[in-house]
Amino acid sequence: MSITLESNQEPSVQTESAELEGLRSKLIHLYDHNAPRYDNDRSITDSLHFYFDHAHRAVNALIGPTNKDTLHVDMPVGTGRFLFLLREQGRDHRMIGIDISKGMLEVAAQNSRQCGHDIEFSQGDAFSLPFADNSVDVLTSLRMFHLFPHCYWPGLLDEMYRVLKPGGTLITELRNAARGTACQLLVPGFRKRRKQHPHVFVNPLSIKPLFRRWENMHMQGVGLDALSKIHRIAPILAKGVDTLQRTTFVRYFSKTLIIHATKPF
Repeated sequence: MSITLESNQEPSVQTESAELEGLRSKLIHLYDHNAPRYDNDRSITDSLHFYFDHAHRAVNALIGPTNKDTLHVDMPVGTGRFLFLLREQGRDHRMIGIDISKGMLEVAAQNSRQCGHDIEFSQGDAFSLPFADNSVDVLTSLRMFHLFPHCYWPGLLDEMYRVLKPGGTLITELRNAARGTACQLLVPGFRKRRKQHPHVFVNPLSIKPLFRRWENMHMQGVGLDALSKIHRIAPILAKGVDTLQRTTFVRYFSKTLIIHATKPF
């Protein structure tokens, strides 16, 4: 029985490994190619610029107090915009940006030098982070999970769990299936973009089981459509809508869901 079981399982493991390696290669090629224009492509419209800025500020608020001894890993760091915002907001803790794309890291390092930011950057794999067990205080991972099929998500979370200290903070971002489905049905441009760059969405009801090993899990929304327009017209009203997006069922209409959780002691 044991020989038969091993024989049946081995091709599945090999197939999964080959699929993951192929996906890694595709992502490296995609982001190396897009790195020089990545930031410009994400600032084409006011609403898109507002979304990224809003998401970064929301995550900054969730990180909580830090000091110079805090080790914060951001992965994938991309061009470093989120960490730059933290420096500009006065955070002086140690920051390390990890990314699989050498092209993105080169842009991030160049921008960091130009701005005078003290941030470390290193090429690394989300499934095998270059950190010891229980060594990281804060781990942020924005705009990554949607790049991988659901079957790989538990492995990504296990690796994050491994490197975080007991009591350490994880903040990540997942693409909301409810909003993605609506756009898929109603927005032709969205369907065209997703053919070129597929995204993996998550049903909000499936998130809690995914984080069953974690404590103090909290979910809030960011990227509610039209919020940027409301903000331009009536900032006070926009602030109220954003509060609803963070604390009520309104989050289920948001573009992405920000998950805040801690590793148990």
